[in-house]
Amino acid sequence: MIFDSINIEKELSKVQSPKKSLLDDVSSIFENAIEKENKILIRLKNEMRNRIDFDENMLDKNNIYDIETIEKICINYRLRFLDSSNFKSQYPYEAIMKIKELEKNIGTEIQHFKILAPHEVFELKEINADPLLFAQLSDNRFYLIHKWGNDLAWYRAIINFPFRGIGTFMISMFALAFLLQMCIPYSWVAMDAADEFNFRLWFTIHCFIGLFSFSIFLGSFTFKGFSSSVWKSKYDVTK
Repeated sequence: MIFDSINIEKELSKVQSPKKSLLDDVSSIFENAIEKENKILIRLKNEMRNRIDFDENMLDKNNIYDIETIEKICINYRLRFLDSSNFKSQYPYEAIMKIKELEKNIGTEIQHFKILAPHEVFELKEINADPLLFAQLSDNRFYLIHKWGNDLAWYRAIINFPFRGIGTFMISMFALAFLLQMCIPYSWVAMDAADEFNFRLWFTIHCFIGLFSFSIFLGSFTFKGFSSSVWKSKYDVTK
């Protein structure tokens, strides 16, 4: 009734209940968000092979790359393309948010992630050296989700050219041998043109043999393999 006595306890409950309900709702939203993010981290840090089919029309086609393209980039810049479970550093929050957004768009959870980065990233030596995070699609194709860190040095492809494969290694050693023989002044040779050419050719070949042999000997202690054979190998990134 309008003229009934007022029970302060009940009035307190009336005011408190809507506030409590709102706080509970907000708390529930945050807990659900944190739970989803934790599940994403678990999938990133654990090697999962289950491939999930979904409608790829929801994806940006410009971010889809085939394995041949990724392999070429890995060989040219001496990079690794490994399961995300091999990445021991922390993932940036932006990457988690992009995964959540992507999974919301496609309506399912992504099970298999890959990281494209220099091997130093997997050894925790240079954790910001341009890692790229991918989700695996069907038919050896991969979707670029997020990139973070610093760009690679402009000269990385040049200094790693000899290590792409045995062919580029031999070409590099021969070019170095040729440059070394060109450093010999003409006055030191003291021969006519034909003899000088034969001498420089002889010196180039022997210099190449010496450089190649020394490089193989030295590389047996320090070299981890050519990029063409180790770009998807995880066995020498944890030593």
